[in-house]
Order: sequence, then C-alpha cells, then structure tokens
Amino acid sequence: MKRPSDSRFEPKTRRRESKAPTRKGPSWAFGQTWLVWGLLILFLLLGAALRLHQLDGKSLWYDELGTALYTAPDNSLLQVVQGPLEVPAIPAPPLYFVTTHLLRQVSENEFLLRLPSVFYGLLVIAATYTLGKALLAPREGLVGAFLMTISTFGIRYSQEARYYALLVLLATLSLYFFYLGLRRNDVRFWVGFVISSTLAVYTHLFAFLFLAVEAVFAVMHFAARRLRSRDGEVDTGWKEEPFFSFLLCALVMALLYLPMVPFTVSGLLSCRGLGGHIPTTIDKTSLSYLAGIVELLGAGPGLAFLCYLAALGLGLYFLARRLREQLVLAVLWITLPFLVVFLVPAGHNFRLRYVIFVLPVFLLVVSAGLTRLAEAISLWLKRLQREEIAAVVTPTTLTIACLAFSVLSLGPLQRYWDEEKQPWDKAASFLQGVVSPGDVVITPVEAHAQRLLYYDYDASDVEYLAPCPCPVSVSLEHWQRLPGLASPYDQAWLLDPSPNYRYLRPGQPLAEELENYVFLPPIIFKGHTRSSAVETDLLAPFMTSDVRISPALPLDSQPTDEQIVGLGSLLTSRARELYPGGTRAEFTLGELTRFYGSHDEAIIHYKAAIEDDPHFLGPYEGLALAYLTRGEIAEAVKLYGELSETGLIDESYYHFLLGSVHAVEGNVEVAVGEFALAVSLDPDDVDYRWRLGDAYRAAGRLDDALAQYGEIIRLDPAHVGAYSRRASIYRAQGRLPEAVVEYQAAVQLRPDDPLYHAMLADTYRHQGLLDQALTEAREAVRLGQDEALFRVLLGEIYQALDRLPEAIREFEEAVRLAPTLAPYYLKLADAYRLAGREEEAIAAYERMLELSPGN
Repeated sequence: MKRPSDSRFEPKTRRRESKAPTRKGPSWAFGQTWLVWGLLILFLLLGAALRLHQLDGKSLWYDELGTALYTAPDNSLLQVVQGPLEVPAIPAPPLYFVTTHLLRQVSENEFLLRLPSVFYGLLVIAATYTLGKALLAPREGLVGAFLMTISTFGIRYSQEARYYALLVLLATLSLYFFYLGLRRNDVRFWVGFVISSTLAVYTHLFAFLFLAVEAVFAVMHFAARRLRSRDGEVDTGWKEEPFFSFLLCALVMALLYLPMVPFTVSGLLSCRGLGGHIPTTIDKTSLSYLAGIVELLGAGPGLAFLCYLAALGLGLYFLARRLREQLVLAVLWITLPFLVVFLVPAGHNFRLRYVIFVLPVFLLVVSAGLTRLAEAISLWLKRLQREEIAAVVTPTTLTIACLAFSVLSLGPLQRYWDEEKQPWDKAASFLQGVVSPGDVVITPVEAHAQRLLYYDYDASDVEYLAPCPCPVSVSLEHWQRLPGLASPYDQAWLLDPSPNYRYLRPGQPLAEELENYVFLPPIIFKGHTRSSAVETDLLAPFMTSDVRISPALPLDSQPTDEQIVGLGSLLTSRARELYPGGTRAEFTLGELTRFYGSHDEAIIHYKAAIEDDPHFLGPYEGLALAYLTRGEIAEAVKLYGELSETGLIDESYYHFLLGSVHAVEGNVEVAVGEFALAVSLDPDDVDYRWRLGDAYRAAGRLDDALAQYGEIIRLDPAHVGAYSRRASIYRAQGRLPEAVVEYQAAVQLRPDDPLYHAMLADTYRHQGLLDQALTEAREAVRLGQDEALFRVLLGEIYQALDRLPEAIREFEEAVRLAPTLAPYYLKLADAYRLAGREEEAIAAYERMLELSPGN
C-alpha cells in the first residue's frame, strides 16, 4: 500500500519529490542528466575563476593572521588544536585549523593558506544544487547553484583564511540529510546528518544556531504527523516515527561533542560570550538594517536589491501556494538564527558572517521566485495558444534572468576586489624602516606583536612585546603606565592604539598627565571604508580597517609646535612615498596642523583627505571640529547634515553631534532635545545617555539626570563615571547616605584611583563620620602623594578632629606641592592661628595676599 503524505504542511496535491518531471521539448530540457552535469561543471569552473582571482593579492587581516599563526607548518598537531581553543574570548573549534595546517605542510604562502576556503566554497555550489533538488526541484537547484557561484558574499568568505566557507558547506549538507531523513527515515540520511552536523559544531560555535532550527522543525514535523495520524491520514506506528530517529541522532552528536563542552562553557560565560552586552550603534529592527542584510546576501543596493527582493517575495509566494512544508523550513532557517543573536545579549557585536549558512537557502528561495516567474510567462503563452514559444520560454527566461543577475553582481564583485583589508604588511614594512635600535614598539596585546612578526618584521634590536597602555579604551589609569614602559627607550611607537588618540592632544587631561611626551597623530595605513553604516556594521569594521602607528616621543624639553609639525610631516611624507595611495596622509597632516599649527591649513588637508576617500569619516569629524574652533557653527552643522544624508553616520549619531554643538554653545535645552532624540533612536548607547545625563544636570533637571545615569549603570554596571555623577547629585540634594553608597561603588570598581577615595572621604566628613573620612583620605594621599588637593582634604579632617599638628603638616605639604594656590595658604594660616603660631600665620596670610591681592 502506498504510504500517504507525512507532512501536515503540504497541500493536498503532492508534488514529485526526487524524479525530475518528464517534459516534452528540445533535447536540452532540464530533465536531461547530461545537461545538469554540464551546467554544474560550468558553474564550478566559473566559481573557481571568481574565487581564485586575486586570492593572494591582499594583506591578511587580523583574524586571518590568527589562522596563519595557529596553523604554522612548524606547529605540532596538538598546538594547532590547542591554540584556537585557548583564545581568551570565545574558543574556536579546531576542525578548520587542522585541515589548513595539513595543507600548509606543502608550502607556506598566503595562496595555500586561503586555498582550503576556495575548495569548500566550490563544494558549496554543488551542495546548493543538491539541497535545491531535494527541497524543490532540479531546476530550482541549478538556478540556486548559479546564484551561489556569482554571490559576492559567498565569494568573499571563500577567499578568506577562516572557517566560514566550511561552515556553509557543512550546514547545507546537514540540512539536506536532515530533510531527507525526516521524509524517508532512512538510516543512510541520518548517518549523513550526524556526520555533517558534528563536523559543523567542531568548525564554529554558531553551528548550534542552525541545529536549533532543525530541532524546532523536527518538533513541528512530529506534531503535524501525530495530528494526521489521529485523523487517519498517516498510518505509521511510533516505531517508524522519524522524530525518534532525530532524537537518537541528537544524543549521538551530544556524546561526540563532549570533549568540546568545557571550552564552550567557558567561552559562553566569558565577557565576549553571554557574560556581557556591547551596544551597537544601529537599530537591528530598523528597515535599513534588514535591507542591508538583503543587500549583502544579494548583490548590493539599488536595482540589484529590488530584483533580489522581488524574486525573494515571488519565491515565498510560490512556496506558500505549493510547498508549505518547504516554506516553513526555509523561513525558520533564514529568520530564527537572526532572532536568536538579536535577542540574546552577548559581549560580541553581531556580524552577518556568523549566520552565513542562511545564504544557500536564501538563494534557493530567490531561485524559486525566478522559476515561478518563468513558468507564469510560459503558462500565459500557452493560454494564448502559442505552444511552440511556450515550450522554450521557461529555459530562455531563466537564462536571461541569470545573465541579468550576473550583470548586477559585477559592481559588488569589483568593489570587493578593490577592497584593501587591514594592511599589516605595509605597517610592518614602515616600522622596519623608521624604528631604530633603542626604540620600543608598544602594542595593545601580544597577539598584535605576533601579527607584526608574521610579515618578517626584524625585531632583533627592538623591544616589541610590551603591553599597550590602552588595551580597551582610553582612560587615565591605562595611559599612566606609558612612562614606565617607554622611559628606558629613545622613542616609543604605538601600533594600532586606541583610535581616541585625540585625548592625548594639547589641552586634554591625558596630555597634561603625560606632559613629558608628545604624541603625534598616527601614520594611518588605510583599509577599505564603506559608504553605508549598516554595511560596515554587518561586515565588521575591524575586518577592513586601518592600521595606525602613532609616535610617542619622551622629551627632556618641550619642542615648539613648528618642530612637532615638521617631524610629523617628515614621517607622513616618508610613508606616502613608500606606499602611494596606501596611507591617509592628508588626514594625518590635517590632525597635525589642527593640534599644533593652523586651523586654516588643517581645513585644506581635511578637504583633500575627503576628496581622496569620500567614505572615510575621520576627516569629516576633524573638519567639523576645525569649524567649531573658528566659531563657524553653521558650517559644522551643515557638514553633519551631509554626513547623515549620505549614510556615513546614522541618525542617532547625527543628533548626538548636534547636541554636542549646542552644548558647547550653551544652548542647554536644545542640546537636551538632541541628546534625547539620539537616545530614543539607540537606547543602548551608553555615550548618548552619558551626554544626555550631563545635559539634564546642566539644565537643573537632576531627577532626569539621575534616571539616565541609572540606565547607564544598568547597561554597564562597571561604568564608574555614572556612579560618581549620581553621587555628586545626591550630595547637591543633601542626600548624603545615598551619595556614600555611590562613591563606595566607585571605589570598589576603581580601588587604585585616589579621586574616588577623596570624594568618599569628603562625603563622610560632611556626614560627621570623621573616622571613616580619615581612613579614606589617608588612602587618597597614599595613592596620590603628589596631589596637593588630597593633602588639603586630609588636613581639614585632622583639623576637625582637633589634631592640629597633623593638620598643619598636611597643609604645609600642600603648599609645597602647589606653591601658587592662594586658598591653600589660607588653610595653613588658619591652622597656624588656631595652634597659636601667630608669626607663621601672619606670614602665610601675607603670602596668600601676594597671590590674591585684595582678598
């Protein structure tokens, strides 16, 4: 007896599953096996040509250099396995690295390093056809395979020495075996499912996302079959239920994955896993973000986006009409991984490559739309009784559609091939030429130095493994380590430091703390920049970003601005001569002249930098700051508007910039409105809330300010500044116990910062808790022995405790440290007077009057 349908999702009229439909017509009909194989071979040849083009023409970027280090031919197999698993962030499964290591035994070059991804990418083309044939029909499989052949997104990760092409291949095979396993419950398919899925989770942790999709669909399939069995439409017993075969496979895969469990758990609990949340600047529910996803999976914006979107819509409509089971599976496969990564807070920004396995199914739905369109045209001609034309119109229409989609892909492909990823090779070569024996090269982490050494950088006479003073973000306690690192050397070179180097320019607090050093604007070896903020976010700016080298000069005497500009210009010119078009020389000169020279000259350089690369944001920001410094507010606002219109900045950042301008001008209420708009557009951005809280505070809206600082602490419990701000407001409101709690939290987060101990001590003093105040003030003095303010605070507390000799000692030390501050002499004079030391009191009063006549 023929087994009835095993799915509730299918329509009453069943389609043919595996056999290609028999068609009358020319010998080149789609049903011909030789034609199918011939087309697949052509697709593979074209795919190989596209994927091998410029394969070793660009520098390896940061993650690829990691692959090169892990898979070095000299490493043992154990080292190859352990290296990725011991990554401090999220451990990487070892399968891809082992296969790449084995190939590199042949030869050590970048072509062979990237070649495994090319091979996996070609197999993805064949796997897409196989999956399309099983899910839909051979024709849809062929069209989908062709779209995969020319996919810029697929080609990008088939040319990268990372595991994404292998992940796509294994995910596609897993889905193929899973789908046929459910439909036929054949042990061969379940074995294939176990093998491909297990290899996938040993390739990338995000393989669990598509396994989750398969699990959800298996449950839905089981529920539908049980309902049909209850209605008498399915007569199989429980022993023949494919869902239990799936559960058995899941158990086997869980057992096979046991060796990876400790590494996976540690990774998930780390700050880069589920242990934290890094807000991004783009609303991932916005239409622009969703459109950016379709653009990257398709062939870019504009007409290409509309064509892919229309074909996708037709494909979904076709599946909804005829193949509802496949529709449910495709929609789950494409959407569920995004829902998971968007909804689950994690300490790592989302990148589209993490769910690259959705690409084959996406393209198969597009191919279903194209074939449906071709069939509709053919059916229309048949109704017009034009049978001869109708017989050839479907293959002709599909051929034209494929050619049209190929043309649409030319632009994105060329832009991708024109990209310059992180130019570590140029940075290494430049350092080799400018760094002298006795210098130090400081990097954020040891891994940066290792990547520098990969490009044959000779560090035999140079110290290069020193940890950078700015490992995550610019903050004073990080940079205060720099003198200790750089002082034994003639000159320090910071490789790829924090981009917020502007805080080191004259007049900034960090520059004042490091007054014996001159930090020149970095020499920038430029990577590719994009015109779309959404595209940049989806592809990761770190993958195609600049490499910066910033000279830090320890000096015995402060040079003139002309000398600093001369030295910086010389270094910049040397870099530009070595790599014409490969550096952001005009931007560096703009920064150099703005900080140490003329704003007029800086504006000229910034405009030249914009002409050189209209999609690089840095010179626009510098130009706006130059306008603001010259008082040309309208020009800066106009520039911000242009940036927003062109998509270089998103709307939230635009309002943030406008708020900053109005805050500088003193238009506090207008600034509040702009910052509030920025927060409403991106509520998870801590910087936006910080500035909004400060604006509320300046406007006297203290309760609103407290609410914003509270939200900052919710988003980032380690944001010490928010605790300090709340404490200062509580003090202003006379809520001293609450202020104490906030300062205690700040001290706990920054126990080595004397300022927070001092603020806590002063709050205790105002509460009358002098013993606690004394303890904290002593700690502030111990941590900041050269800070006169802390000495004064400790002296005031001693004086309140009637310990005048100790108070006088601290006030004397304060005036020694700050001999030009009149209020400190007043404190000392009063203490002398109370102690009966009248002559010394008079002398201190006279000194105070010298510094502040008429007081």
